[in-house]
Amino acid sequence: MDSFNLRVFVEVVDRGSVAATARACSMTVAGVSMLIGRLEGHYRVKLIAREGRTVVPTTAGQILHEHAKELMAAERRLEQDIDFAREIDRGWVRIGTIRRIASTFLPPILSRFKALHPDINVRVEIGTEDQIATLLQNRRVEFACLHALQGDELINTPLYVERLVIVTAPDNAPADTSTVSAQEILRRPFVMAGRRSGWRRRTMLEQALGRSRIIVTHEVDDQEALKAAVRDGVGWGLLPQTLAESDLRSGRLVEVCIDGISLAQEVCLIQRMGAYLTTGAKALIREIQDSSH
Repeated sequence: MDSFNLRVFVEVVDRGSVAATARACSMTVAGVSMLIGRLEGHYRVKLIAREGRTVVPTTAGQILHEHAKELMAAERRLEQDIDFAREIDRGWVRIGTIRRIASTFLPPILSRFKALHPDINVRVEIGTEDQIATLLQNRRVEFACLHALQGDELINTPLYVERLVIVTAPDNAPADTSTVSAQEILRRPFVMAGRRSGWRRRTMLEQALGRSRIIVTHEVDDQEALKAAVRDGVGWGLLPQTLAESDLRSGRLVEVCIDGISLAQEVCLIQRMGAYLTTGAKALIREIQDSSH
């Protein structure tokens, strides 16, 4: 059955109107009616009925509508997969990561890689950890550089350890930032990142404090906005050291150290188990792994 006929049928059911479908699809009402008639002739069953001015699906129409939408979704995924494969065949390698890793860890590696492999192009997809995980699972990227992801079909290869620091505005800091107690940490309001990375860091800090709950009064998904909120005295923050370094050097932020506690998270190279990798992707993976040692 022609997928165009199915798309028109889905439009009719979703809009509840043949006339509205005709306008949306740049067709005539007679043309839409003819396509519906073809479908009904093909399946030998009535697919739509009228209830007043509205068109509604019959039982058979509901079943066809459900399966047609699944077929349309599968067709979109196929087109995306073919587009992805087309880029790979043209010599492109697609990787996913978050903005911080894309701006600190990857640039010198990609520069060396381009010098060694001038015929291989690299596309870096940047997003949140959840977004990159989805791209990886949906085969929109060949591999990712992220904090470890859970999943039976994912392989996490450690690259490097990223130190985490508690920071605050100078005016919001205790007199001695090198010997802060756990009790002091638990009394302070925190600004935390949202989504996956924020909860992971929050859990890590709370576990280090004996599973005590910290006070989170502000959540910001954007890391730069989080730093700005901490600088403005909204609360203390927990950030990767690489992200906080420039503000620590300039004195706009102060690091607060908990006596006897050190926090860190692992950055990994993440692949789908059994996934096909092009020669270019394999070469870039080797370059990334060699650079992390």
